[in-house]
Amino acid sequence: MSRKYFGTDGVRGVANVKLSPEIAYRIGHSAGRYLIERGLPPKVYVGRDTRRSGPMLGAALAAGFCTVGVDVVAVGVVPTPAVSFGAKKGGFGLGVMISASHNPAPDNGIKLISRIGKKLSDEDESHIEALMDQEPLDRPTGAEIGFLNSATRPWVSEYVDFLVGLVPERLDGMKVAVDAAHGAAYELAPIVLERLGATVTLVGAEPDGDNINHGVGATHPATIKRLTLESGSDVGVSFDGDADRAIFSDELGHLINGDRVIAGWASHWRREPKVVVGTVMSNTGFVRFMEDHGFQVALTKVGDKYVSDEIERTGAHIGGEQSGHTIFPEHGPTGDGLATAMEMLRVVARMGGKGSASSKLYDA
Repeated sequence: MSRKYFGTDGVRGVANVKLSPEIAYRIGHSAGRYLIERGLPPKVYVGRDTRRSGPMLGAALAAGFCTVGVDVVAVGVVPTPAVSFGAKKGGFGLGVMISASHNPAPDNGIKLISRIGKKLSDEDESHIEALMDQEPLDRPTGAEIGFLNSATRPWVSEYVDFLVGLVPERLDGMKVAVDAAHGAAYELAPIVLERLGATVTLVGAEPDGDNINHGVGATHPATIKRLTLESGSDVGVSFDGDADRAIFSDELGHLINGDRVIAGWASHWRREPKVVVGTVMSNTGFVRFMEDHGFQVALTKVGDKYVSDEIERTGAHIGGEQSGHTIFPEHGPTGDGLATAMEMLRVVARMGGKGSASSKLYDA
């Protein structure tokens, strides 16, 4: 079914043109109506990446929610998975992330996340889209207007604690190179790694509103490979703009993409059922390696919401895309670049502390 506003990952386009403040307002207004219609909690948890247009679109979006009586908690720059975490833990009706992920800085996007931390279904997005083309409701007044709170950052420190808790062995003595893409992970990634005892060499951590993903991040793997080599790090990790995915470099400068992350993690832990989920873009070498090691490989179309659905159907413990969107269902139903980094670094630590232990599992 063709849709007017929503694509495979929310609403996305050039900010102030295709994704204008007016559109952001209508998304907020209509998503607020959706919450009220469904009897869901009338409060939303909103984060953004570092793009110049983020505060502008966030203000318009919040206004749309408030006009229908929905409260907004705006926590500023955080990764998309932190929004998923906060929406679920805080009992919000929706989470909203303002980001265009790996796209260049002039673009932006709005993605809606359900109260269980999962991206909204196609059906729910289509319903909200239909509401966008309807006449607005009569507006509440006085104390019934929604309240915007941007003064506090609830659930962000809890998200950091959650990430630290994923690596009980700690990372003392490990040297980790990090490319934060001048994006949403630029603050939290080094905090988490340093709490675990790692020595961090960092690039892509000086956002200016216009440099997100510019020559850095997961879409520019040469940067993390070079940084890992030049810094003498044991392993490198590179996030995209909203940090819902991660790719890696070993100490020799070899790339560890999403397929290799899944292969390394699954073959190390060998949890039952021995099923992993990939997509139609997964490498045939990856599929062959997993099958040769006793795993069933379920493939789905591209999009982490579809990977998440297949994980739920098969009972798999891991799934994802070659691009680095990796889902661990015990942690959450969407891709989380920071959680992926913790899981991968834990395996690296258990295999001797060098990324090469997991980078050459199969021939691409």
